[in-house]
Amino acid sequence: APPVFGPVSGTRYAVPYSVSAGEAQRVAVSLPNEYSWPVSASLYADGELVDVQTPDLSWEPRYTLMVGVLAADDDAILLNTLSGLRGGDNVTVVSLAAETLPDSPALLNSLDLLVVAGYDTGRLTDRQLQSLEAWVARGGTLLLFGGPEGERTLGPLPASLKPVNVSGSAEVSLAPLGDLAGVPLEGTATVSGGGLSRGTALVRAGEPGSAGGEPPVLAAAAPLGSGRVVYLAYDPALPPVAGWAGHVPLLDRLVGLSGGRLSALDTDWRLQDAIQQIPDWALPPVWTVVLVLGGYLVAVGPVNYLVLRRLDRREWGWVTVPLLSVIFLGAVYGMGSGRFQEGITHVMTTTELVPDSRTGVMTGYVGLYAPGRSRLSLPLPGAGLVRPLTTGTFVGGVESRIVAGDPLTLELSGLTNYNMTAFALEQPVTVPGGLELVDVEVTEFLVTGRIRNTLPVPVSGVEVGTAYDVVSVGDLAPGQTSEPFTAGRKARVDSGRKGPIPLPGTGTPDPDADPRREQLRAYVWESGQGRLGSGVLVMGWTEEPLAQPPVPDLGRRVTGANLVYGFQPLPAPADGDLPAGVVLGRPVDAERVQLIGQNVYYAPPGSHRFVLSLPVLDPGQVAEVTVDLQAPVREAVMSVYVRNQRTGEWELLAGQRATLVDWQDYVLPGGVMELRYDLSVEAEFLAPTVAVKGVR
Repeated sequence: APPVFGPVSGTRYAVPYSVSAGEAQRVAVSLPNEYSWPVSASLYADGELVDVQTPDLSWEPRYTLMVGVLAADDDAILLNTLSGLRGGDNVTVVSLAAETLPDSPALLNSLDLLVVAGYDTGRLTDRQLQSLEAWVARGGTLLLFGGPEGERTLGPLPASLKPVNVSGSAEVSLAPLGDLAGVPLEGTATVSGGGLSRGTALVRAGEPGSAGGEPPVLAAAAPLGSGRVVYLAYDPALPPVAGWAGHVPLLDRLVGLSGGRLSALDTDWRLQDAIQQIPDWALPPVWTVVLVLGGYLVAVGPVNYLVLRRLDRREWGWVTVPLLSVIFLGAVYGMGSGRFQEGITHVMTTTELVPDSRTGVMTGYVGLYAPGRSRLSLPLPGAGLVRPLTTGTFVGGVESRIVAGDPLTLELSGLTNYNMTAFALEQPVTVPGGLELVDVEVTEFLVTGRIRNTLPVPVSGVEVGTAYDVVSVGDLAPGQTSEPFTAGRKARVDSGRKGPIPLPGTGTPDPDADPRREQLRAYVWESGQGRLGSGVLVMGWTEEPLAQPPVPDLGRRVTGANLVYGFQPLPAPADGDLPAGVVLGRPVDAERVQLIGQNVYYAPPGSHRFVLSLPVLDPGQVAEVTVDLQAPVREAVMSVYVRNQRTGEWELLAGQRATLVDWQDYVLPGGVMELRYDLSVEAEFLAPTVAVKGVR
C-alpha cells in the first residue's frame, strides 16, 4: 500500500528532453523513494511551466508476481503465457528494452522474475549486467530462453548468469518437456546447444548416445546468492512451443512460484543517525572548557583589577568587565563558527559483494553541511541511482531535485546552518575478490566454517551473522583465512516482539566504539532479514572504499566508515543431506503474513500459502524429504497442508514433522514446495523448513 503519511515535502526527478513539433517522445523516470507520494508530473518548455498532472497511479501489492520481459519483438504469445503463471492470480507482466531496463539493483527489486527471450543482450550496458547479477543474488529469478539465436541472447551475459555455455544449435525432440508438463509436446525444434557450466540439468533431450556424449540440455537451473537462473534451450516464439497448451504448466513447474517480497525494514533512520556522527564534531574536551573559563575569570577578575588599580581608575570596571566579556564571547564564537565555515562532506560507504562473482554494489551515504548557503547545485559525474534518505523527508525540510544527464546533477534548497542533509549514491562496481565462506558445516542448530579474504586490501573487524547470532572473526589480511567460527542458527519465538528485530549483541553502547559503524552494521543486518534464514552475513571494514563514489567536494571531507559485506547462501552438501532450517518458507502474500521476529510470522484468520524454494535436487541422490514446521501444530488454531504437485490436492500435515515418501510428487523440478496454513484466529508461527536426507 502507499505510505500513510500523506503529502510531504520530497524529491523532484527531472529528465531533459528535446522534441520537435508534431513528434512524441517517451520518457522513463525512476522513483526510488516511495515517500514521494502522491506523484505529480510537471512539463516545462524553455524554463516555463506548461502543464501539471497528478496521475492516478496504483500500488502493486507485495504478493503480486511482477514479471519483466526482454524480447526481440512485442511477443504477444510469450506475454500471454507469462500472464498465466500462478494460475493468472495477481500477475503483472511488463515489457522492457535496453533503454528502459534499470541499471540499478534497487530499481530492479520491483521485479520478481525477469524473462529474456530472443533478445540481443549485447545491447545492455556493463552497469545493467552488473545490476542483473546483484538483483539475482538478492533473491530475483532470471529466466533465459535459447533457440536458434541462443548465442546472441546468452553470449554477452556474465558467467555467473549462464547455467549453460551456449555454442551452436541442434534439432531435437521436445517430448521430454511435454512429459514434465503433463501435456504432450510433439515435433522437433532447433535448440541452443552447449555443455552445463554450473547448476543442475533438469531435462535433457533423450538418453546419452552410443558414443557416450551427453544429449543437449533442455532445461537447467543454477543458484546465485539468494536467487537463481533458469535456462530453457528453446525459443518460445517458434513451433512447436508457440501455442502449446502445456507451456504455462511447464514454466510453473520449472520456474516455480515466487514467495512474496518481504516488507523492507525502513532503517534509513540508522543511516541518518550515523551521518550526523562527525568524529570530531562534538563538545570540546573538558580541559578546553576549563582553560577558557579560567582564562576569562582571571582576565575579568585579578588582571582587570590590578590594571585598573595601577591606573587608579577602579570606576572603569563598569566598562571593562562587560567589554572583556564581549571580547571573550566574540573570540569563542569566532573559533566555533569558523571551525566548519567552508562546509562538511561526510562520506560513508557500504559495498555488497555478489557471491561467486566479481560484482559488487557500492552505496555511498553522503551528508552535506553548508553553513551560510540555502541552495546548492552539485554535479555527480558517473553517479548511478541517487536518492535522498527517507528520513530527510521529515527531518530538516530540505527540498531536492535530481536532474538526469551526463553528469547527473543534485540540486538542494532549504539548507540552513542547523541541519545536515543526507542522500545515497548507488552504483554497481567491479571488485577484485570477496569474503568467501569455506569449510562450511551446517546442522539444525549451528553453522561452522572459516572466512577467506580474497580482496587485495586488509579487512578489519570481520563478523559472521545469522538470523540469531553474530560472532567476531577478527582482522584478515589479503589472502588470509580465519580460524574456525561457530554461530548459532536456531530460530526462536519471541511472542512479545512485534517490530524491527534488534541486532544480536547490541545492548549498552561501547563508549569507545565508532557510533557510525554500529549503525551501519545494524543496518545491513536488519535489511537482510529475508536472506539470513538460508544464509549468513559476512561483514568487515576497509580503510578506503573499494571504489571511489562520485562525491561532491564541499569543504572538509570526513571518512573512515567503509563496510564490505556479503550474504553467503548455506550450501547443500554433495552427499545430498540438507539440514532443517537451511531452506525457509516464504509467504506468497507478504502483505498479510508479516515477519515479526527471527523467522517468525504473524497472520490473521484465513488461508495463507507458503513457498519453499529448495536447491535443484538430483533424484538419484535423495532418499527422503521431511517437512518441519518448527513447532507442534496447534489444532485448535490452525491446520497445515502440503500440496501434491502430481494430483493438485492439498494433504494434511498432522504433526510437526512429516516425511514425504514419494517426495517427487511434492517437489517441483525447479525445487519448489507449497504449504498452506488455514488459521481460525490470528496466530504467530515459525517459518516452515524442509530437510533432505541423501542416499547412503
